[in-house]
Amino acid sequence: CITGQTDDGRYARANPFPQEPGDGEPEGCRDGVGLGLFCLSVIVAASFWFAIPGLLGEWIRTGVSTVIGLTGYALPVLLVLMSWRTLRNPEANGPAGRQVVGWTILGIGVQGVINLAHSPLPAPSDMDVLRRFGGIVGYIASSMMTQLMPLWLAAFVLSLIGLFGLIVVVGRPLYEWAEAVQRVIGWCVGKFTAGREKVAEKLHYGVDEAYDTPLVGHREPSTNVDQPAAIEPGSAEEVLAAQETGEFLAPEPPAEQPAGGKAKAGRAKSKLTAGLAADAEPPVELEAPPHTSAPQRSEQLALSGDIVYTLPDPGLLKAGTIPKARTEASDAIVGRLSEVFIEFEIDARVTGYTRGPTVTRYQVEVGNGVKVEKVTGLSKNIAYAVGSPDVRILSPIPGRSAIGIEIPNRDKEVVSLGDVLRSQKARNDHHPLTVGLGKDVEGGYVVANIAKMPHLLVAGATGSGKSSFVNSLITSIMLRATPDEVRLMLVDPKRVELNQYEGIP
Repeated sequence: CITGQTDDGRYARANPFPQEPGDGEPEGCRDGVGLGLFCLSVIVAASFWFAIPGLLGEWIRTGVSTVIGLTGYALPVLLVLMSWRTLRNPEANGPAGRQVVGWTILGIGVQGVINLAHSPLPAPSDMDVLRRFGGIVGYIASSMMTQLMPLWLAAFVLSLIGLFGLIVVVGRPLYEWAEAVQRVIGWCVGKFTAGREKVAEKLHYGVDEAYDTPLVGHREPSTNVDQPAAIEPGSAEEVLAAQETGEFLAPEPPAEQPAGGKAKAGRAKSKLTAGLAADAEPPVELEAPPHTSAPQRSEQLALSGDIVYTLPDPGLLKAGTIPKARTEASDAIVGRLSEVFIEFEIDARVTGYTRGPTVTRYQVEVGNGVKVEKVTGLSKNIAYAVGSPDVRILSPIPGRSAIGIEIPNRDKEVVSLGDVLRSQKARNDHHPLTVGLGKDVEGGYVVANIAKMPHLLVAGATGSGKSSFVNSLITSIMLRATPDEVRLMLVDPKRVELNQYEGIP
């Protein structure tokens, strides 16, 4: 603190680090709870895993195993997880009451199932056996269930109770779990398929297939002749006749020629005759190569009527990376946006963000009496703070009472066409001309029906992805439509972009 004297002679004390009432208390309480849980996990791990001597270790082992039984060995791991969620991701925990209820329900279900594994059920009279199974909590849960229903049904109900407790702890509905499991399975299948393809390529030895449309280059002569030859060639009939007999054709005398030109022609003729005489060798008869027909131009493959065309499996396309709902880079952007609002004294705060593959939309809510124009007028300041010139502000976000700030991601994600075509949105649309486009700013899959687009122009700068989009469009049609349903004409002036589709029915 700093002490000074005011104009009226009184002394005042100022704090160089001003703090509003209540600021820092939630963070301090959160850090204290997280560190306390971590310390407790270390003590419990030392008591159960390493059996530390002394009264403290004995009391902890006896008390914990009496209450929760065998689960006490996993309690340190759960405490570390709770500590990490409290310190690192406090927003994901939700209210403290929900966490207490969730962990309690999860413990009842798990310890009840563990207690059912012993036959007969351990009772409090045999405490040593009860400590090795579900403890008091497991005994209460399992005994109540076995009195009301058979053993197998009790195990099923207790498993559902434990699953419900896990859902309460995580705070995510079941359909999101199913989507996450589907993404993980798709990623594993894609990795396995890619590995098999690489191994097959390494083990494959064979002859490369010939090109369908070979190009024969024309070799130019190595020497350049500035003046025409003095000896003019004969007619085609004479050349063919000489080729059969092996004789040389004598040049015809020129009609008229100047004296100087005649002398030069004579010298050239003498040099040519001398060279031919020096290089003359007996002719060697060579066999002519067999005549073959000229290669025909490849045509599109046409299917006969008795062939049933089968659509390719969408699983042939590789799965993309699992999208990240939260990253350190996005959290850093949230801090910079908050600093901009504080610097310009605007009562606004970032309440969350929606991360897409290339752009993240940050949701901002303003206080009462604050004009929205104050936030929208800071577009250049926000662009300077986050270090990105491409900042877009939505006021408001459609369907919400909040302002959206869209900022490009520094850690962009790759969107796979296979994930788009395997999504539920693409499967619900059975039109053969439905193609996969990618993902929107909120991470949702985007598909379109090009039958509703009579004219489509793909434009963009170099390297913006025009060719990738065209390939995705054609691949989507190939995976969803048969040759009888769609007739597609491809025109490639450069003959380099669409060669891979040549020969497809």
